[in-house]
Amino acid sequence: MLKKMIALLLCVLLLTGCAALPETVVDTGEDEGPGAGHSIGEEETGGTGHPFGDGKVATIQPVSVTTNTVRKESDSGQGNGTQAVDLIQAQVTFDRLPATAEELEQVDRTGENGKFVAVALLLAAYKAWTPEDEETCAAMMAALMESPSAEGVYTEFTRSFVKERMLQNSKWAYIADAYFDGASPENGYTPGEPLTVTLREYAYAPQISTIYGVELHVEKIVTEFSGADTERAVSVYEDPSDGRWYVFSDTYAGILSDIREPEA
Repeated sequence: MLKKMIALLLCVLLLTGCAALPETVVDTGEDEGPGAGHSIGEEETGGTGHPFGDGKVATIQPVSVTTNTVRKESDSGQGNGTQAVDLIQAQVTFDRLPATAEELEQVDRTGENGKFVAVALLLAAYKAWTPEDEETCAAMMAALMESPSAEGVYTEFTRSFVKERMLQNSKWAYIADAYFDGASPENGYTPGEPLTVTLREYAYAPQISTIYGVELHVEKIVTEFSGADTERAVSVYEDPSDGRWYVFSDTYAGILSDIREPEA
């Protein structure tokens, strides 16, 4: 009789939903409202985030710049001979070289030091060129040359010109390294570590150009290196639309001129 009464009581409790059974909580990872947690790859502060492995590149700053002032002789252009002028010299240091155009785009090249960083990144692009892979260098150069004010300036001619120069005397194997500090013909253009390149302002004032349809102040950035007796220059400009510095027109070619072949 007692067993029947207990069984009847359990049936009543189950039917009324009042069975005092312990509740099991299962964390499904689903968002249940503000403060309810987030799934892997989502932002804790309300953003949607992205799943791991989607190819996005985190912001990187593998570049640092230190500057100082140097005095150089400059022709005044007024028939008065030369005069000494103070110029900014910068040493750009790479903790690691950007390996893709996406990584290159993450490097800050705004502000006054951006003009030096843009030229240093051009060297990084040239270092990425190999006979087996032209595309990486091409994408990096396009990122450095095409600005909001100058779209489509990286052309098939640009790509062909770079390829021709790189294959000449197997220049691709050492041309970029030659401009980094510590490299010389005697050591086979082996740069020091970490990779640094020393650049400075040109002795003359920026020139104004309107070839892209807007007024741009174009500056020359020069480098002295052991691969030649004369300095080499690349022209750059700060685009007024985004404040980034870009390589101007075809001045990328100056770095690819012939240099002394490596001895080692």
